[in-house]
Amino acid sequence: VYSDEEKEAALTALKDIEAQWDGTEEGFIALAEQYSEDPGSNTNGGLYENIVKGSMVEEFDDFCWWVPDDLCELGEELRRELPAGHPLEDRDLAALARSERRDDVLFHDGQDYVLAHLTWSAHNALPFPLFEVVEDDIASYLRSDYLEEE
Repeated sequence: VYSDEEKEAALTALKDIEAQWDGTEEGFIALAEQYSEDPGSNTNGGLYENIVKGSMVEEFDDFCWWVPDDLCELGEELRRELPAGHPLEDRDLAALARSERRDDVLFHDGQDYVLAHLTWSAHNALPFPLFEVVEDDIASYLRSDYLEEE
């Protein structure tokens, strides 16, 4: 357990290091190698690879693996809406983001990004709910299709 003074000193040191960061990946790597006391990542720029849930301390796991309840609910809603024979029926899709303006939800299955338009009806027939697999760079797609409309 750390005292308030120790916590304040650590926060001040962290802010000093952050002020040195130039915002680049290379700059982060250099600072991690210079300042990190973590033997698991201080020699490789602070990089952790192959992290799975349960492999880190509870606080880190909670941060990395937290999924808002409403995203979980959106995945359940999609499964509820899919009629038999729908192309998404057997895909293990996790909700990533939602556009409340359109009821569109961005899903990912580890390989593809899928944008589905939820109907909020359990009585769908093919081809509903409508969806598209995003073939392009996802950030560019969202910028061009969503952000420019606002």
